[in-house]
Amino acid sequence: LEIDCSENVLDDKNTDEIGTLNNFLSLSDVPIIEGLETSDSNPNLVKSRRKLHFQAGDELDWLKNKNKFLRMKGKDYMGLKKNKDNKLLLSEKKPARKMGPRCDSTFCKKNVVKRKCFTIKDDDRKELFKSFWDNMTWCERKTYVAALCQTHPTKVNTAGNNISRRADTISYFLNIKNEKLQVCKKMFLQTLCLNEWSVRNWITKSSAGTGIHISPEIKRKKNEVGRLSGGKEEMMNFFNKLPTLPSHYCRSSSNKVYLESLFESKTALYNAYESELAQTKKKVICKTDFFQEFDRRNLALYSPKKDCCDLCEGFKYGHISQADYDTHQNRKTQARDAKNVSKEFAINNSDKYASLTMDVQAVKLAPYIRASSMYYKTKLCVHNFTVFNQATADVCCYLWDETNGGLEASVFATMVLDYLSNMIENTPTLCNISLFSDGCGYQNRNTILSNALLKFAIEQNVTITQNFLEKGHTQMEVDSVHHTIEMKLKKREIHLPTDYINACRDARIKIPYRVKYLEFSCFNDYSQVKYYTSIRPGSSKGDPTVSDIRCLKYKPDSFIQYKL
Repeated sequence: LEIDCSENVLDDKNTDEIGTLNNFLSLSDVPIIEGLETSDSNPNLVKSRRKLHFQAGDELDWLKNKNKFLRMKGKDYMGLKKNKDNKLLLSEKKPARKMGPRCDSTFCKKNVVKRKCFTIKDDDRKELFKSFWDNMTWCERKTYVAALCQTHPTKVNTAGNNISRRADTISYFLNIKNEKLQVCKKMFLQTLCLNEWSVRNWITKSSAGTGIHISPEIKRKKNEVGRLSGGKEEMMNFFNKLPTLPSHYCRSSSNKVYLESLFESKTALYNAYESELAQTKKKVICKTDFFQEFDRRNLALYSPKKDCCDLCEGFKYGHISQADYDTHQNRKTQARDAKNVSKEFAINNSDKYASLTMDVQAVKLAPYIRASSMYYKTKLCVHNFTVFNQATADVCCYLWDETNGGLEASVFATMVLDYLSNMIENTPTLCNISLFSDGCGYQNRNTILSNALLKFAIEQNVTITQNFLEKGHTQMEVDSVHHTIEMKLKKREIHLPTDYINACRDARIKIPYRVKYLEFSCFNDYSQVKYYTSIRPGSSKGDPTVSDIRCLKYKPDSFIQYKL
């Protein structure tokens, strides 16, 4: 049999059943989607995230600020008092503000024309007190008091020939029903429950004698604008140009944005920013504001544990042409976009369509014990092949050690078909399945697995599309599963290969990963299934090879279609 060389297009009858499936299964026609998904699981499964330790807390929750807020509202609060070690502590309870008794001065009673202390009713005083402490901010109170007090030179010198310490006299007024009525000092202070020295300071410090006070928040904002003026736009442009990685490559369900491994520390990042602006002779923002913007954007530095892309590294050092590099980048973007579109379609059509990512975790050892005497002991290699359902976040980990199976194509074909069989059994209406993986030859891109998938497609009457991500850029949601397991294994000792079962199950708490430990009898030999003798698109020198294949489609009519 020869491979059908037609494009990866569905039949008309399948297109009618699945709607727009044809649009995103063709990698060359995938619409560009900016960015990648930052969550590797169903968004309904992750409803809250714990607060990250480096983020600044809410200042309103600080005990100091809570106490300050109570004091400014005139309520009970804790005052500062020195202890035995001469340190100031919030230990002295201060009572709430209460309106004091009215003026009972004989002078005010006789001088009714000038001072209205006895004409003001208690109800008006209570309303004034309540409005002053309930409806005004601390800065508004300062402005209000400064506006009700008038200063003028002293008329009578009581110091004789000595120099008087009092330079002026203060006249006090109360605003009763939009009318300023002059009262004595006692009446003014008792009505508003203020201290004499507080009033004097507010009057003295009022700006230019106008009685208007500038809010500390406004002062802070002015200082901040002055500090950032001329350099903030350049800093924002620098952050916008930074290359980032999808967060699921680094951590499960992470909402962080990770920078590519170009910088070893935040200081190195700041130095790069400083050098860039030095070339253009523009203003450089200080480190504090730079790091605050770094945290505000929820950025993080991370060094990927996978190998770097050979082609990208070659281009960086001038060994790869611009045309080859652009082609490589386009293929990378198209493959990732196809995976994202497939994921969205699977979420919205889970009864007919499934989208899976799969990969093998880095080899594990058993026993794994932190003891120097165990370093030279012979250990068993344990493998973990993981399948991740992008629509349901279902995860199945297939574990086996080297005594039960190796890394042959039939081993991986057994596990892939086992997962597909269980999925078909649970959802009989499935008619299209997409697989996303790297292009590893013995694992994913070989004749044995292709024949096994074609056999399954014929028997179950389903269409299977196998997509291969671009070499060097194979970040997938399944990587987050491996990272979570790695975190669980950090402080755990492994004595037997089967100890990895509990480690995998405990890695995710809400919906534990399903784990299957495989023995020798579990693996099937698919090398005898021979619908096709080769999946290479060409046969002559210079023709495309297996490694050039980007997508394979297995159809129930026993044909395999490919896309380069």
